[in-house]
Amino acid sequence: MEKALELLAASKKPVILVGLEARAQGIGELICTVAERIGAAVLTTYKAKGVVSDKHPRLVGLFTGGAVERECIGQADLIVLCGLDPVELIGRPWGYRAPVLDLGPVDHPVHYVQPAIRVDGDLQLTLRALSQASGGGSWGSDAFGRMRAAVASRLSYQGQDKGLSPEAVVRIAAEFTEGTDARVTVDAGAHMFSCMAFWQATRQADVLISNGLSTMAFSLPAAIAMSLETPDRPVIAFTGDGGLMMCAGELSTAAQYAARLCIVVFNDSGLSLIAIKQEQRQLARNGVEWPSVDFAAVARGFGIASHTAANVHQYRGALRDALESREPSLIDVKVDPSGYLAQSMALRG
Repeated sequence: MEKALELLAASKKPVILVGLEARAQGIGELICTVAERIGAAVLTTYKAKGVVSDKHPRLVGLFTGGAVERECIGQADLIVLCGLDPVELIGRPWGYRAPVLDLGPVDHPVHYVQPAIRVDGDLQLTLRALSQASGGGSWGSDAFGRMRAAVASRLSYQGQDKGLSPEAVVRIAAEFTEGTDARVTVDAGAHMFSCMAFWQATRQADVLISNGLSTMAFSLPAAIAMSLETPDRPVIAFTGDGGLMMCAGELSTAAQYAARLCIVVFNDSGLSLIAIKQEQRQLARNGVEWPSVDFAAVARGFGIASHTAANVHQYRGALRDALESREPSLIDVKVDPSGYLAQSMALRG
């Protein structure tokens, strides 16, 4: 701990990377206290989204091990891993030379980086001990806001207007649920880029996503459980069409338990994330497309109120109806997949 305090005191531009092991009550507040004390920028992994509020002035954005966070982390002279499990990161070499201080309850023998200092044990106790640390002070008063805006700009969706943009789907849902204390789940797939970038989370567990060794078909069953846990709060399940087809039977569960749930389907008739990977590797597009599916009709077959949206006006009307209901609803949104590749490159490189 003494060596950790020395590292913090010597740092001028520290950055804290928050991971899934920090998802426990009270840890977010302690991270914010330490960040203020040492003048650190803060980024969270997908699984830790909301541990530090997306509206916190020191929060720059998400950390995936990709490209979009490099402007911030590349300037850091100390990187503090706070409960970061390496399974969360993109599988590529560690790209930073700054010393690493690794804090967490579990020592991961297989990791991307050898830390300068490792502090094992209860994160709350560790962060309390570090809450009197000094350091930092060289980022500048406008650095965090400027970098946060740059991240949002880089991830802005640039499609060909062949349907709603995934970014618009998420931003409009956030607008409609402002002040309602809504929670969301996110499925694996290319739509997760916009969901994670443009949905604002203020508390841990307000956004649940399968990431790392991730699986499709996570969002709907997770959202049903979430709605049953907090029935007084609206819940939105953001899912791709491929993920929903893998677990369509769970629509019956949602109807059976009358879950207060809005299911938003990003319908582009394909596995867009796999298509991106095929294109990046200069492979022929193969096995990633299928005929259009009418998910609204499927949902009605399970006794669930449903809507189809091919433009912003239709989507706004469907959202209004779905969010006013206290029973499950589904919105089949025809989205434009043409901007996913550029968005993926901006995020991951």
